[in-house]
Amino acid sequence: MVDAALISAASGNDRRQFHTFEPFGEPVVVGVMGSWIPQHDCSMAEHIKYWDGNMGPAWPTTTDIDEQIAYFDEGSHFRARSVRVDARMAGFSRTSDCSAWIRTNLHTAMTSAALVCRIAIPNPSLRVLHLRLSAHADLYTLVENIIATNTRLTDIVIEDDSHPELDGLRRPILDLGSLCKVGEESSYTQLDRFVLRAPSVSVNAVESAPFFRRLRSASTVCMAVFEIVTRIPVWDWVVELAGTARYVERLEVATSMAETGNYRRGRFDSLQTHLPNLRHLHLDLHEVDVRLLYRLHAPGLKYLQIRSYREVSAHGMLEHHHFPNLFVVTVWCPGAAIDRFRALGLKRHEFIHYLPRRDLFEPQVNRDLVVFLNQPTSATDPTIVFARAPKRPRHDESPPRQGIRPHSV
Repeated sequence: MVDAALISAASGNDRRQFHTFEPFGEPVVVGVMGSWIPQHDCSMAEHIKYWDGNMGPAWPTTTDIDEQIAYFDEGSHFRARSVRVDARMAGFSRTSDCSAWIRTNLHTAMTSAALVCRIAIPNPSLRVLHLRLSAHADLYTLVENIIATNTRLTDIVIEDDSHPELDGLRRPILDLGSLCKVGEESSYTQLDRFVLRAPSVSVNAVESAPFFRRLRSASTVCMAVFEIVTRIPVWDWVVELAGTARYVERLEVATSMAETGNYRRGRFDSLQTHLPNLRHLHLDLHEVDVRLLYRLHAPGLKYLQIRSYREVSAHGMLEHHHFPNLFVVTVWCPGAAIDRFRALGLKRHEFIHYLPRRDLFEPQVNRDLVVFLNQPTSATDPTIVFARAPKRPRHDESPPRQGIRPHSV
């Protein structure tokens, strides 16, 4: 006969997690061979390719969402420590007319919202949050509330696979200023990972300092979104982000839409931000040049991936060996191929490439180019990782529940 206490403990452990899908893999935040974020006017084929690589080919149906709701209610998961939910609306991200799709699939949209509303109930036990959503503006108000009210979160992953062009629908906005309660910043547990991969979502970063303080111990930070609205150029904002998340190991900032703001300032400051643990850096922005890169002192950086609408060499060049341990560099920008690598402080004899000589010195080569560096000449050991504050382990790697059938296409 099984002990009653054991049965109670097993039941309680089952309620500690609410997982309704098994990820295709860990969220990818890398500075080598990473996928470029789909541009706002990209083709549907490019959009699907990007997300198949990030999420895999499985797509939920309305029935799947209904099952998730029933599972949540029956299991009393309002106090789960780890929540992994797929509330995407099947078919929405691949439609050519988002407005018409919403009108004819209103029940699906309402069911998706009903699932997210359950997660939005304040839960002091919640540590791990992994949401997959479709681009519905009202859902992101709930997401803001979830992140702001659950002060013990350490791991946040938000993925929205909607096409960047929403065909007139109200664009979702995630306000970073709403992710912390005013005056209560010190009550939040430090985040270990924050991933927002949502090419259709606009981020309001005008008041981002309080949320930045939750990233002081983060090892992974990713914001791949439609646009980042700031008072300063986005490259300048990235420097501020890096200056707060000083122990970050993987950093990605990417936007689908080119910058259109008329900023009051775009300063060049000689003060550098020391990033001792940074290994992967992925920047896909309107402007990436020496004004940003000089400010990042990352002696252990090995993988660098850059896409810029303007020439990386537009504002000068980095000094030789600014990033002394680079191994793989990928750059996509206008201008000559050789100039973009010189701008990064690399000399011709230091990297290996597979370009014909005529292409290397061609005045305009507007595509991504990859080079491999020879053995680093610096004595810096890229395997050293500087210690951060002690953190609780993540509780997101448990086996999927057998009662929920896999998401169908």
